[in-house]
Amino acid sequence: MSKDFLLEIGAEEIPASYITSAMQQLTSNLIKIFAENKISHEKIGSYSTPRRFTLLVQGVSEMQEDIASEVMGPPKRAAFDAAGNPTQAAAGFAKNQGVEVSDLQIVVTPKGEYISVKKLIKGREVKNVLPELIVKLVTSLNWPKSMRWYDDFRFPRPIRSLLCLFGNETVSFAVSEVTSKNITFGHRTLSPEGNIVSEPAKYLPLLREKYVLADCEERKAVLLKQLTALAAKAGGMVNLDAQVLEENLNTVEYPTAMLGRFEERYLALPRELLLQVMEKTQKYFSVKSSDGTKLLPYFIAVKNGDSTAVEEIISGNERVLKARFEDAEFFFKEDKKTTLLSKREKLKTVSFQDKLGSMLDKSERLIKLAGAAKQLLKLSNYEDIKLAAELAKIDLTTGMVKEFTELQGIMGREYGLSDGIKKEVAMAISEHYLPRFLGDALPSTETGMAVAILDKIDTISGCFLAGLIPTGSQDPYGLRRNALGVINIILKNNNDFYLEELVNASLDTYPEKLNPHKGKVLNEIMLFIKGRIEGLLLEKKIRYDVVNALLERNYDNLTITFKKAEELNKLAKETDFNKVITTFSRVINIIPKHEHSSGDFEDANPHLFKTQEEKELHLAVEKRKLDFLKIIENHEYTSAFKILKELMPAIDAFFEKVMVMDKDEAVKNNRITLLKHLNMMFQKIADFSKIVTQ
Repeated sequence: MSKDFLLEIGAEEIPASYITSAMQQLTSNLIKIFAENKISHEKIGSYSTPRRFTLLVQGVSEMQEDIASEVMGPPKRAAFDAAGNPTQAAAGFAKNQGVEVSDLQIVVTPKGEYISVKKLIKGREVKNVLPELIVKLVTSLNWPKSMRWYDDFRFPRPIRSLLCLFGNETVSFAVSEVTSKNITFGHRTLSPEGNIVSEPAKYLPLLREKYVLADCEERKAVLLKQLTALAAKAGGMVNLDAQVLEENLNTVEYPTAMLGRFEERYLALPRELLLQVMEKTQKYFSVKSSDGTKLLPYFIAVKNGDSTAVEEIISGNERVLKARFEDAEFFFKEDKKTTLLSKREKLKTVSFQDKLGSMLDKSERLIKLAGAAKQLLKLSNYEDIKLAAELAKIDLTTGMVKEFTELQGIMGREYGLSDGIKKEVAMAISEHYLPRFLGDALPSTETGMAVAILDKIDTISGCFLAGLIPTGSQDPYGLRRNALGVINIILKNNNDFYLEELVNASLDTYPEKLNPHKGKVLNEIMLFIKGRIEGLLLEKKIRYDVVNALLERNYDNLTITFKKAEELNKLAKETDFNKVITTFSRVINIIPKHEHSSGDFEDANPHLFKTQEEKELHLAVEKRKLDFLKIIENHEYTSAFKILKELMPAIDAFFEKVMVMDKDEAVKNNRITLLKHLNMMFQKIADFSKIVTQ
């Protein structure tokens, strides 16, 4: 037997950005709580508005499942004496478990014979356990920010009502001095009175009658239909920004879209500026032409309620938007009265970090680093990169960016273009901030790519020098994001250089007094970057042991490292891979660990070989070594691995017939030298000792 279950948490308006996460937590926590308490259920529906969080669960069992368990007690030798009589240990165990000594059983385990008792815990009626479980559920949520209410209960806004039904019965409990009932409330202004919910299935239809669309998908469909119609009325199409859409959906219970207009002259302002004001600041939807190439002088706002007083409301929104655009137009004109480059000295007044100086100091370091990286990055347009590095941070001094900080880089690009600088340099000013977040776009130009890498490496280097190293979840300067940005940019462009050299050059741009332990800091930075590389490789489904094998040695040529990873991961799926690795391991394991180097060694002396097998192995290595190294230089790792596989018969024969640790020291060292040559070849691909045979 089963019933439907309904829970609604009614509150003052919750911030829109909190709602999606809260519903995800409620759903996942309920599933976990029901599973832990052996309560079966069917489909879970989750519904939310700014004033309510709701779970509607179908087919919840009326009884908990019975739980069969076996409790292990002391060893048999302690529970029974030599005559087989129970000891005090057996009696005590039986008493603690609420059974008779005669109910105890003897079980055989890998550790020997023990006594045990099998118990059956009968399930309770679900309606009797729900109050405790729902209190646990309601108090389980984590919030970005919250306030303390009654009994130290934390919630972003006060809870005003609790509705909880199991079938047609009210589940009674209390949270924050609010007691659950069978009453829900409609729209705050259109239908504020309380309404009795007789059963869970009638909840959504009842709210719909009371001007509340609790189903977010239903609310979304209604809003999108309105947006499409109004944009068409304006002669265009709505610009659907996902963040603006979610913000509006989580701000209203009954959406009504309203079309507003602004003066066409404002369209002369940069597109990103218009979108920033309309979408990010005002949370309006912008309207674009049918082909999507330009913005139209319209916007769409959303109110919480019906069409009452729409004209008055949209008129007020038009006045607000006009004032915003007036401010933006003023800053735009004022900023353009002087060139971007002429404002550079003002960067002295913009702090980068207390210990690391101003943004002008950072700009000077970027110029120096661009010079040092000219050969390293194989830059073909060094002068453009140097100029972009010089101009990159200047727009931080402008009135526009001080007012709209999200436009940093974008306004630098616009002012640069207005000053007549090359388009690629202007693009680099905006692109050097990319990627700003996970999944963001990467720079599209070579100049933007280069300055983005230099800027992020400078930030990482400076923060590590200043001791501002991320710990746990704390990363105030976004160093993890910067490191991932560098890695992704390099991979996108297949840059073939060693990152450690660039980090080293970056550290050299800082004053010597701030950089007394350069080698130590360099190592810390590379280990930090290594952690980000490891994470990305694992995200790409590269085997963990393959990742370990690659990152044990040189890994800072990212293009090569990721290419090796993909090829070695494919090779690991071949049927004979484990056999090959086993053979390689025999070579690796016999060489002293402190001599596991990927460098070159002295040649083995053929005159010291005593057996045919070691002569043949030496001949095979010498025959293939040059070809192998040439293939490695061309980054053809699958082909290189194939050559190593061809050496397997000779390696196996060597270990079968040859005693490496010969009594003659010269013979022993010569054989180890031969194996070192083999290991040197292995290390050109990876440290195969880290591979786990499966």
